[in-house]
Parts: sequence; C-alpha cells; structure tokens
Amino acid sequence: MMLAERAAALSPAEIVALLLKNQELTQRNADLTRQVEWFKRQLFGRKSERRPLTPDAQQSPLAGLLPAEDSPADVPPPPTATVRTYQRRLRHEPEEDTPGEPGLRFDPSVPVEMITVPNLDVAGLAAHEYEVIGEKITYRLAQRPGAYVILKYVRTVIKRRETETLSCPPAPPAVLERTLREQLLLPTNPFTKAAQYALEREAALQVFLEYPTVPLDTNHLEREIRAIAMGRKSWLFCWTEIGAHYVGIVQSLLASCRLQGVDPYVYLVDVLQRIDTHPAFEVHLLTPRLWKQHFAGNPMRSDLDRLRQ
Repeated sequence: MMLAERAAALSPAEIVALLLKNQELTQRNADLTRQVEWFKRQLFGRKSERRPLTPDAQQSPLAGLLPAEDSPADVPPPPTATVRTYQRRLRHEPEEDTPGEPGLRFDPSVPVEMITVPNLDVAGLAAHEYEVIGEKITYRLAQRPGAYVILKYVRTVIKRRETETLSCPPAPPAVLERTLREQLLLPTNPFTKAAQYALEREAALQVFLEYPTVPLDTNHLEREIRAIAMGRKSWLFCWTEIGAHYVGIVQSLLASCRLQGVDPYVYLVDVLQRIDTHPAFEVHLLTPRLWKQHFAGNPMRSDLDRLRQ
C-alpha cells in the first residue's frame, strides 16, 4: 500500500496523534542537535576564555526584560583618583652549589678560608677580549687537625666579547664524589664499603646542618663508652646475654647522666624509690634529661644520706 493510500485511510484521531508525535520528535531532534554543536565547540573549538559564546535562542536575554534607564547627557563623569603603582622585587634563587651566607649553620668560631679558583679560559687572552660579569661562590667543609674550617671558593664568571659566550670554572667536587670518580675501586675494597655506608646514611649524617646544637662527630659518645671498653678486660664476662643486656642499659643511663651534668648516684637513688609510685604513662619523665628538669630540685634521699646529715 502506497503512502497516499495509507494517509487517506487514516481517521481524524490517528492524524492528530501522528502530528503530535511528529512535533515531539522535531523538538527532541532540535535539542539533540544543539547539544552536539555544543560538544563540538568544546572539543574542537578555540581553547580561549575570551571566545564569544553563541546566544541560545531558547533563552531570553536578561537585558531585554529590564527597562533601560535614561541617563542624562549633562551628568559629569565620576571622579577618579591616581593609585600608586606597585613595584615587585625580583626574587633571586641561588644555585644549588652556591648557598648564601645565611645558609651556613655555623657560629663565628668556625674559620672561613677564601680560595680564588682561576679561570683557565682566560689564559692567553688580552684584557679587552673579555669582561668579568660576576662570580659564583661555593662552600665546602674541611677538617683540619683538631678543628673544622669552611672553604669558600670564589669562581669568576667571564664573557668573551668576540663570541658572547660565558665561562666559569667548575665547582670543586666533594670528597666522596672526587674519590669515587678518580679511582675505580672494587666492591670488596674497604673504602668502597665505607663510602657506600656513608651514602646510605646521607640524610642522617647531614642533621647537623639543620640543627646547630647537634655535634659534627660522635667523639663525646666514644669517650662515654671508653670506660666500658677498658673495663671488659677486668670484667671478662657478663655471664649471660641477659646480663650483658642489662649492663648496657645501666651504662647508658650512667653515660646520659654525665652528659646532662647529673650525679648518677643521686639520680639512681631517686629513680629507684620513685618508680614504684610513678605513673606508667609518664615513665619518660624519669630519663636523665627530663628528670633534671622536673625532679632534680628536690630529689628523694636514701637512709644513708640521712645518717650522714
């Protein structure tokens, strides 16, 4: 059956239903077309926030709904004021190998030795063939017999007038970097093991750079355990591993007392009596450093001290 014959056979009610369905599909098609065009602009359009947007025909502009106010032509413009301009200071980021003076964590007692590094590219050039445009400073920490010293390397930066190229001597390498680069050592070499040990603990070994109160070495701790090392020849045994463990605890307490300036006898007499009634969650207050702050002013005495008085 042809379309004309089918249309002639339709009743008025069926024709109205088809028209309503056609109107609904036409509206839906227009909505989908508008959405597709919007997605095309988002994906393939210009990536700029200043791109003018196409007004939506389905939405009335707000300016057309509000009545326009008539502004008289003889009204003077609003007054203006001159605002002071703002000047921002340029931020200078120092290079990694050239820290400034504030970056050093040493007091004035540590001497500073300045070393000028010659620029080999200047050799053979006349004074008018280059110009000095600046200098770079590198700091290295060195150890001298019985003391430390800061080596301040000054490297001159020059520019050749003919080629407009910059030249600067390289920064002096660190001790580990220079040794590992200049010498090819086997993994079984003792120095290789020592260097690997230091590099694995680089963060811990640099704590003194951030906290000035931390000493550079552990010589003070070596002096504290010297008595233990010398006494092992006389003690010969701790009898059991448990006994050796407790000996280490007692010796650590004694060494901590000496480092904090606390009399070990007064400390042990007070702690051994106080520990029975001391709260368990505040046991850290009985360490020599905190005990000195909280209980050293009025320590508990033993009966022997009372008899001496």
